Amino acid sequence: MNDLQTNSFNFNRPAILRPGVFGPTFGGMLTMMLVGLAVFLFGLSLAVSSQVNAQLAFSPDCRAHQLINVAPPNNAILLSKHPVPHRNGEASVYDIDADETYRIVDGQNSCVIAAPDPGDSYCFIARNDPTILQVGAGAIVNPPVCANP
Repeated sequence: MNDLQTNSFNFNRPAILRPGVFGPTFGGMLTMMLVGLAVFLFGLSLAVSSQVNAQLAFSPDCRAHQLINVAPPNNAILLSKHPVPHRNGEASVYDIDADETYRIVDGQNSCVIAAPDPGDSYCFIARNDPTILQVGAGAIVNPPVCANP
């Protein structure tokens, strides 16, 4: 006979193994899986929300600008023409605080600003192709430079 047949439980077993207390019952296992899924999704949402991403709208007078905070472990900014992929045309992004302009040249979809100031504001100021609607910007970990033999 087992515990279920005698209607008596061995309370010396850990609660997780007792039938009906998150134990070997289907409902208990389903509950544990749902709790685990909720914890995983919450952690994933925190990871995604900590990413610094921006969509810079076309603004020749720089009225529409956005702060891009580059905090460790990130040490660079990836700029990309949108809609993606968009290799045609050239787009220019202006760094307001550093007074510098970065260009995503014709034939390329994106470029990397290596070692930018950590809290500068950027705006999408120029394009030579009206189908470039926005420039995406995001803080990234700068990939290592390829070796040149």
